[in-house]
Amino acid sequence: MITERIFFMDDSGKVNERPSEGCFKPVVPIALAHTNALSIQPTPKHNFSDRFDWALIDTGADENFIDDAAAARLDIPEVAGTSAIVRGATATHPGKIHTAPIILIGSKHTFYTNLTTAPLSQNGRKYSVILGIRFLKQGRLLLDFEKSRFEFRKL
Repeated sequence: MITERIFFMDDSGKVNERPSEGCFKPVVPIALAHTNALSIQPTPKHNFSDRFDWALIDTGADENFIDDAAAARLDIPEVAGTSAIVRGATATHPGKIHTAPIILIGSKHTFYTNLTTAPLSQNGRKYSVILGIRFLKQGRLLLDFEKSRFEFRKL
């Protein structure tokens, strides 16, 4: 079993080990594309650069998403001949589908997934990836506020 620790992000991008007032977005540290990130140990103050970032754990998203600017910057390969319509709470955007390996830095586990582009940074988001149900159905999400245990367990 693989266990990935979950952190919490506020609207400014500040990350804490536990949720607090205004800091409720569950995130995990990741590395995207062809990156050797296995020696990185995540901390809430970790300064990810280039291929390192935070991914939002989103139980309300069916698919996995990547910021369109991050996909272009990292030159993540697009799945030929594919496109998607991204429907958010306030807008609809055309998206492209990319395939990329994602490294969960805490557990050092790599998985390959499709990521649909979405304008995350244009909309003020401080994370570059959203991991939705397509990812979460591979394991167990634990958000135990009483015991302060926050993790994703991949079976």
